[in-house]
Amino acid sequence: MILGGMFMNSGNYGAPVVLFALGATGFDYAVIIMVLHGLFINTFGIFFASLGGGEKATWQQSVHRVIRMPLVYAAAIGIFLQQTGLPLPQAVLDGVGLVADASIPTVMLVLGMQLAVISRNRVAYRYVAAVSVIRIIISPLLAVGILYFLPVNDTVKQVAIILAAMPTAANTTMLALQFNTEPDLVSFTTLITTLISIVSIPLVLFFLGV
Repeated sequence: MILGGMFMNSGNYGAPVVLFALGATGFDYAVIIMVLHGLFINTFGIFFASLGGGEKATWQQSVHRVIRMPLVYAAAIGIFLQQTGLPLPQAVLDGVGLVADASIPTVMLVLGMQLAVISRNRVAYRYVAAVSVIRIIISPLLAVGILYFLPVNDTVKQVAIILAAMPTAANTTMLALQFNTEPDLVSFTTLITTLISIVSIPLVLFFLGV
């Protein structure tokens, strides 16, 4: 439930919606938030997935698994290379680009494979309903309440509210499969919240006046 309710699809869904609704300026803010969400899901997401996984890991073991994941170190190296301006060989850049281009199709493929083998008897629909309410309704309302007190411009507020209303991130299915953390529940929640968002996202945009 934490994986489904806490982590939203701010990347391949949220950023394009922001670009459509708010243009390039909003998209720039969305990319920054998307990167932060990526760091959250690859740290806190891995921690919670490990903690609630089939192996019943302790919190110390979960922290060690987060430390062993390469994404945080890769992000640090990327920031270092950007700040120092050190050039990379074209072969390395081509390899990174190839992996990057394959990441979203791979996640979608794994999600589809998981949805294809879901058993009705293994999905707790009350939890799916609870997470859907959290993800689609409570999350954007919380964003509205919190942003009301923050001294940021209107565009940032609109971007944050739109991204808060996004469905469950598809990456959560990968984590659920990796750590055996109710993958049927997580993948089905991703599907349901994404379907609901076809209606809910236009309502959020209408509410924001964009």
